[in-house]
Amino acid sequence: MRLKEYLLQQSILQKDLAEASSKTMSNESAATDINQEVSSSAAFVSIDEGTHKYVLISAAINTSQRRHTCVVSRRGAHYHRNVAEFYIPKLQQMGYTSIEIQGGGRITRDDRNQIIQVFGYSYGFGQANHKEATQIIQRDPRYQRYKVIWSNDGY
Repeated sequence: MRLKEYLLQQSILQKDLAEASSKTMSNESAATDINQEVSSSAAFVSIDEGTHKYVLISAAINTSQRRHTCVVSRRGAHYHRNVAEFYIPKLQQMGYTSIEIQGGGRITRDDRNQIIQVFGYSYGFGQANHKEATQIIQRDPRYQRYKVIWSNDGY
């Protein structure tokens, strides 16, 4: 994706978020972490360092039905649903609707070697589209210097 296209997507998302915030959030501190992550990209990424379970979440913003896709992992999540349970209320507070878990797996984020590996599956949600997750991660400016790979192997 070219920088111009990325900046356009970012601008559109920021307008969507501003609209959602004005309609649904009375407490601005309710979702500061996810607001920062979502405002950085039309498809946002939140990956904890190390190897953790992750889910691929698709959601629409307000009535526009424009869908955004999220790649999220969470340190200490025992099950994939624990990752989803953490992020879904935050998305709802920001005005997202029609939230769907597209599947899950595991992500390893190695900051020292600048490698992210996406693999495995979720017993509860099924296997996520790791290729799509990888493409979303690669568009995130924080991970553009990382080698991002995926595999359908492993748990």
